[in-house]
Amino acid sequence: MKGDDVRKIFGQKSSIDASHLFSSNNPIRTKEEIDSFLARSMNQLSVQEREASYEELHGIVKENPETPERVNVWLHALDTHLNSIKAGSVYEVAEAMNRSYVARKSFRMMFLRADRYDAEMAANRMLNFMEIKKTLFGANKLVQKITLNDLDEDDIACLKSGSIQVAPEVDIASRPLLVGIPCLRQHKSMESELRSRYYIL
Repeated sequence: MKGDDVRKIFGQKSSIDASHLFSSNNPIRTKEEIDSFLARSMNQLSVQEREASYEELHGIVKENPETPERVNVWLHALDTHLNSIKAGSVYEVAEAMNRSYVARKSFRMMFLRADRYDAEMAANRMLNFMEIKKTLFGANKLVQKITLNDLDEDDIACLKSGSIQVAPEVDIASRPLLVGIPCLRQHKSMESELRSRYYIL
C-alpha cells in the first residue's frame, strides 16, 4: 500500500506538503527530520490556525457545537455531498448492500467530527474509508464490523505488541485516545497496522 492510500484515511486538505515523508525512496526518517518538518509546518499556519490546532490537540473545548439543530444541518449537508460524489464508488456498493450501516448517525458523525463538521471533506473521507476497507478486507466486509476472525497472524501480532492501543482515559473533550508506540512494532507491513486500526474502530 502506498503513502497516498494511507493518507486517504487520516489526511485532510492542507497547504502543507508532507509527501516527502512518505517517499519510498527515503523510508527512514530521524527524529530531528520529523521535528524540523513539524516546526516548519506550524510556522506556515496563521496565528488563528495555530491556536486552533493546539486547542484541538489538547482537547480544549470552548463550547459544544453539537446542538440538535446544527447536527441535523450537518447530516443533511453530508448526505447531499455523498449523493453528488458516490456514483461508481465503493461507498455506493456498500450503501446498496446495507444502507442502514452507512447511514447510521453515529457512523456519519465520526467523519463530520474528524473534519470539524465540514460536510464536503467528511463525505470524501467516508468514500476513502470504504475504499481502503475494501482493499484491506474485501467487498463482503464493507458493511460489517471487523472482528478478530478477520485478522491474520501478523495483524494479531500488531495488536499484541501494544504498538497501537486505546488509552484507558479520554481527553478533556471526552474523546477516546488512540496511542501509537512505534518502538513496539513487530508487524511486517503497513497493511497489518491499518487492519488493526479498523478492528479497534
